[in-house]
Amino acid sequence: MKIFAQHGYGRTTKLEQGLAQNCIQGVIFSPKDESPTDLTNLVINLRKEHPDAELMIDPQFYVSTTVPAKDGHLPTYPYYRSPLSRKDLLPARNLTKFARQTMDFQRMLPVDHLLSATVPFDDFTDPWCQTALSLAQESLEYGYKFPQKPLLLSFVIDESAFRHQSAMKEFLDMITLFDVAGFYFIIKRRDAYYSQQIETNTFENLLYFTHTLGSLNRYKIVYGYTDLLGLPLQAAGASATACGWYQSQRFFYADKFRPSTRGSRPRPRYTSLPLMNSVLLVPELSAIEHQGKLQRALSDTEVDAHLAEDFSNSSAEWSLSTSTMHHWSCMSKVIQRMKRFDDAGERLDVVQTMISRAGALYDQLLEEGIQFEYRSGNSHLAQWNIGIENFRTQMRL
Repeated sequence: MKIFAQHGYGRTTKLEQGLAQNCIQGVIFSPKDESPTDLTNLVINLRKEHPDAELMIDPQFYVSTTVPAKDGHLPTYPYYRSPLSRKDLLPARNLTKFARQTMDFQRMLPVDHLLSATVPFDDFTDPWCQTALSLAQESLEYGYKFPQKPLLLSFVIDESAFRHQSAMKEFLDMITLFDVAGFYFIIKRRDAYYSQQIETNTFENLLYFTHTLGSLNRYKIVYGYTDLLGLPLQAAGASATACGWYQSQRFFYADKFRPSTRGSRPRPRYTSLPLMNSVLLVPELSAIEHQGKLQRALSDTEVDAHLAEDFSNSSAEWSLSTSTMHHWSCMSKVIQRMKRFDDAGERLDVVQTMISRAGALYDQLLEEGIQFEYRSGNSHLAQWNIGIENFRTQMRL
């Protein structure tokens, strides 16, 4: 159970800081945001400085099906082709070429796992799903040649696919036939705005999906772009979850790689474990402080001591780097708590206890007149709890 950094634009020294402070235990690199030379040097240097860190590259081949694409440095990588249609991916020789070229770039670098090429799909019955499975099969056959770098098969799946359990179970039946180390999943969210919310039925099935692969079939399961939602996923059986510093690196939405006119920088947030949410530093956390309830909402990390002592100055100096280290530290703190238990049910007890306490604290703060924006509010708590309860009933955990 680990927290990884989801690398992206604006990294400065955040990866080095996070690894040095042990608030992250690995990195998933983004070729879109580095040239091949810079990415190569970054991977080599981090491997030298942090030999125990888990390093892997998300090749982001899936961006090739986006038109038009905001693909940054990706066109400078030897395996990337854009734009690609299903017609381009139908010939077996093309699938073989794309799968091998994607892995060839990674295998020359000191990474712990190879990640396969994939294409996104919206439903388990979608023709694109079959293309993704075909790419996985081609990657698997080539990956046998490099046992020193175990392969993780990649899939980018729309969250709506998890509404349909029967189709999901058929997909599980297919991928559990793969003789592979594990899987790298990205769940594509429909909402383009950051929040912890997820439909109850979708979440229940996602927990089932994770538990079946991770706990029951013993695959290594890594989720990219998962943020706080990664905590119950790790409780259910995921090996690691990843998030970055910008909100766009904490969840994956449908138009992430399309040109956008949205240029305003999001307002600073504070990750409150007692609320199980990232709330706005101003006005939400400042209103909590004004009501004398700050200590109830703090996450009890090293950074929080400074906020408790001098909220005005510390909040004014709340930089992106400080926020990132704090966010990673909060999630790692919960992971350490869950790692005490081998049983998924006991790990989920940890999460549900936090959900219950968060609900009670929200109620108290709302009674004090503190207002939260919809995306900072408590609606996700019921979604998570019902999803977990339904999953536990189904699996008898």
